[in-house]
Amino acid sequence: NLIKQSNNDSQKIIELLIKYFPSFKDETNYKGQQIYFYKRA
Repeated sequence: NLIKQSNNDSQKIIELLIKYFPSFKDETNYKGQQIYFYKRA
């Protein structure tokens, strides 16, 4: 599971969520800059 795989590291949990559940990764380009919005998991 994601918690075990992340070793209880919140940053790693986010990375795994984005990797395995692409709908959690919202991003856009605004005035030439990439903007990221990560939904609360």
